[in-house]
Amino acid sequence: MRDKLEPDETLASVLHDLSDADEYVRRVYSLMHSQKEIRERLSVRIGVQGTGQKPYFRIVLDAVEGTEDRDDQIIGAYYDNGDPLKTSSSTNANWSTAVTSYAGVRAILKRWMDQRARERARRN
Repeated sequence: MRDKLEPDETLASVLHDLSDADEYVRRVYSLMHSQKEIRERLSVRIGVQGTGQKPYFRIVLDAVEGTEDRDDQIIGAYYDNGDPLKTSSSTNANWSTAVTSYAGVRAILKRWMDQRARERARRN
């Protein structure tokens, strides 16, 4: 386990550190997917204040990697369990400078589920 996350972490880079990766990725995907009209324009930033086991996440519209999000771009910020944070626009320094797009989250979820299916097939 790491002591602290790097400022440019992404969902993919913390995936194996997550305490419950299956549920975490599903939560992120579900919240993004529910935004039907804009989901293809959404990205997620990982909170970088912890160790990566249960990072907060923030869903952003038209995010640009390496730039700070404006308040009007922030769709929501969430605890690792998907509950909304009380303030979604807290300091940009708390969030990764890198982003993972909706398509990227969908691809991670598919790879993760395929990997789990292969593991189950090997056991049977």
